[in-house]
Amino acid sequence: IEGTNSGKTSKGHKHYFSVWITELKLVLTGRCGEETSSTGNTLSGKQAFYSSEQPSSVTARLDSVDMKLDNLEVKIINTPEFSELTTKEEIKETLNYIRCSGPALHVFLLVISLKNITADLIRTTVQRFESIFQNKALRRTMILFTHQDQTEPDIQEIMQKVQQFLTEKVGNRCLVFNNRLEDRDPQRVSDLLRQVKKILGAAELK
Repeated sequence: IEGTNSGKTSKGHKHYFSVWITELKLVLTGRCGEETSSTGNTLSGKQAFYSSEQPSSVTARLDSVDMKLDNLEVKIINTPEFSELTTKEEIKETLNYIRCSGPALHVFLLVISLKNITADLIRTTVQRFESIFQNKALRRTMILFTHQDQTEPDIQEIMQKVQQFLTEKVGNRCLVFNNRLEDRDPQRVSDLLRQVKKILGAAELK
C-alpha cells in the first residue's frame, strides 16, 4: 500500500513520492468500551474483543489482535474506555502498552457514537482524548462516528457547530463507520485503511 511523503522542488513547491507500508497499528479509543470493542470486531471480521465482565486492572483490559487486512499486517489495540483511565499510573500503563506493542507506525481511531450525541459531547470527548494521549497524538487521529442510523434529527446542525473545532483538533479527519459485525462491509474497511495511510503520510511530514 502506498502512503505519501513529500519534499520541495527548487521552486518551493511540494512534490510527493510513495512510501511502502507493510505493517501498522490501529489504536481504538473512546468513551464507551462497547463501541470500541464493536469497532475492533468489525475491522477484524471476528469476535476479537469483548466489552462485558471487564477485569479490574487496566493492564488486563488492554487487548490486541494481529491480522492481515488489504495485504497489510495490522495490529488492532483496544484500550479501556476513558472513564477507566483516571490516574496517572493507569494512563502510563496504557501508553506503555501501545508503545511496546507491534509496529511503530500507528493511528488512533477515536470512536464516538452518534446516538444521543451533542456538540458539547463531541468536544469533551476529543478534549478528554487529548488530555490522555497528549496534543501530538491528534495529528495521527481519525474520528469514527458510529450508529449513523440512530442519530438525532438535528445531526447536521450539531456537526456544523463542531466543524471548526474538529478541523483545528484533527484536521476534520472523520469517517462514518458501521461497527456492527453482522453488517461488515469489506469496502468500508478498505476505505478506512486508505484514510489511515493518508494520515501516516501527512504525519511523517511534521
